Amino acid sequence: HNFVRDEIRFGWTRRFYKMTASDVLRARVGYCNTKSTLFVALLRAAGIPARQRFVTISSTVLEPFLSLPQTVVDHSFTEVWLNNRWHRVDSYIPDPALFAAAKSALNDTQEFGYGIHRDGVNEWDGNSDAFAQWTPAAGVIDYGIFEDTQDFYAKERRAESMRGLYRFLIPFGAVRASRAVDQFVQQAHANLP
Repeated sequence: HNFVRDEIRFGWTRRFYKMTASDVLRARVGYCNTKSTLFVALLRAAGIPARQRFVTISSTVLEPFLSLPQTVVDHSFTEVWLNNRWHRVDSYIPDPALFAAAKSALNDTQEFGYGIHRDGVNEWDGNSDAFAQWTPAAGVIDYGIFEDTQDFYAKERRAESMRGLYRFLIPFGAVRASRAVDQFVQQAHANLP
């Protein structure tokens, strides 16, 4: 959990969702779906049962880094089998610098933004659920369990609908959004006393 949270900064690459766990590890950058792919792979390699669940989440979670025309976006979190139950976790998604800056930037009227949920956490004790972005009360579509992010996009036919966009707009938007995240974090650190 802490390795994925601390060592893989929050952001996107030009490859967007087309990343294996190894790709995410090499790039040292990922967003909810690709970080979840890596976290599941690491847990399984350690002999801990884990799976990736896909849902939707409010697209405002990505503002101001990325403003999208749709109201929801695809999101995934990890379910980890410990102590005879599945624990649902996405608290590894925002890296600590982003999480701290986002917490101070959100105001009382914003439920989502800057990559987090207002009541989100980025710690996990291994005994409970822990969410930084998603909230069970958000009224979402639950797509279920998938092998990894690429499996979700293939089976839910998302790749087909993004084929034209993927070649041109998504790589450009991903890099722009990642730069916006980096600038936001740098500016927050510069404003610290």
